Formats: sequence, structure tokens, C-alpha cells
Amino acid sequence: MKKALVGLVAIAALVGTPALAADMPVKAPSTPAPAYNWTGFYLGANAGWGWDETNFNYNVTGATPATASSGGLPGPSPFRFTPDGPVAGGTIGYNWQFSPSWAFGLEADWDWTNIWGAIACTPAGTFSCQSKLSDLGSGRARFGYVWNEFFIYATGGAAWGNVTNQTVSNPGVTAGTSSTKVGYMAGAGIEAPIFQTLTMKFEWLYYDLGTASYVVDNPTTQSVSAREWGSTVRAGFNWRFNWAGPARY
Repeated sequence: MKKALVGLVAIAALVGTPALAADMPVKAPSTPAPAYNWTGFYLGANAGWGWDETNFNYNVTGATPATASSGGLPGPSPFRFTPDGPVAGGTIGYNWQFSPSWAFGLEADWDWTNIWGAIACTPAGTFSCQSKLSDLGSGRARFGYVWNEFFIYATGGAAWGNVTNQTVSNPGVTAGTSSTKVGYMAGAGIEAPIFQTLTMKFEWLYYDLGTASYVVDNPTTQSVSAREWGSTVRAGFNWRFNWAGPARY
């Protein structure tokens, strides 16, 4: 009798197990979070530091060219000094992420700068030759690789800036010229989201505003030919208007 009872219990257990398994709740498979979408319009702000290289050729009409080391006014052989200073400004742009791994964008920015420097440029330091870059703007393309949520990009395009080159004598007489110069800019950076609509970036940019002539001292006899180029390192935030929604390709 006991054997028959044990057998019935075993059969009931085998029959009931599939039914119980069918009634158990099944956990839904996890769905990966949608990829971050870089497509969209953005506004930004940035700040950093800039380093400039200034090459001077000091030209004196009607005089024999001489270098500073030979005891005369600096002549056609250029002498170099390195102004530096802070930069800060704003950015506007648009990105288009055309695949899971690649994105392209257009960006324009303008920075106030105080990149300034000077060097003694006549014997005994009777004159100070000075150079200042007071603003720097650019219009550039950005192209890069999207890795996880990071946008790693190269950038390049046109650049412009207001350049002043002048001389200052010991009594405090200043003579020089300011003008807006146009050149190019190129560099690289990395950007990543902090929140869905806020990203942070770090970038290095090289600029070259070319060589131009600046009137100094006696405008009828003296001028300098100066080349301005340098680089900036900046950190910034971009506020993104992600009208495109989740990433779709």
C-alpha cells in the first residue's frame, strides 16, 4: 500500500512540474539603452590659455640693415618672442551623426583674448617691441569617431584675429598699427555628455594669421613685418538641442 501511495505522489509531481513552470513569471530580456545621439544644434562657452609666436623684421628706410646684436636697429633677420595669455568666448554649431561610429559637424566660435608679449628691440632697451592678439575667431568643420559616448574629432577651417604690433619708447611714446588678419586654424579634441543635453569638451587648436606689415615709430621710414601664429588649449561646455531624439541610422 505504501509503495502504491509513493508511486502516485511521484507521478503527480512529474505531471504538475511543467504546469507550475508555465505559471512562473518570466523576466523580460534586458534592452540596451539607446546610443547617445550627437545629431543636433548646440550653443557653448569655453575658456583656456593661448600661446603666440611673433616674428619681427624691423625695416628702416634709407638705413643700413643691422641686427640688435650688432648695435643697430634690428634688421631683416627676424627675432622672435612668445606672447601668451587667457582666452574665453562662445561657440555655435551643428553635428550630424550619420552612423553609429562617425559624426560630422560645422562650428563657429569667437574668443576674447589677451595674448600679449614684448621684447627689447633696440640697443640698451630704448624701445620695447610689443605684440597683442585681442580676439580670435574661426569657422571650422569637425569630423570624428564616436566611441561609446565619446566624440573624438579633428577640426580645421578659417581663422581671423585682431593683431596689434607697436613700439614703445622709454618716455612712454607708443606707435603702432592694429588690424584684423585672416588665416587658418586646425586641431583636435574630445567631447562627452555629462547629461543628455550638456556635453563637456577639451581641445587644442593651432592658428596661423600670416605675415603683414605694421607701421611703427616714424611712419615714413620705419615699419615691421610680423608673422603671427600660435595655439590655444581650451575647455568648454555645449548645451545641445537634441531635436533628433534617440539615435537612428
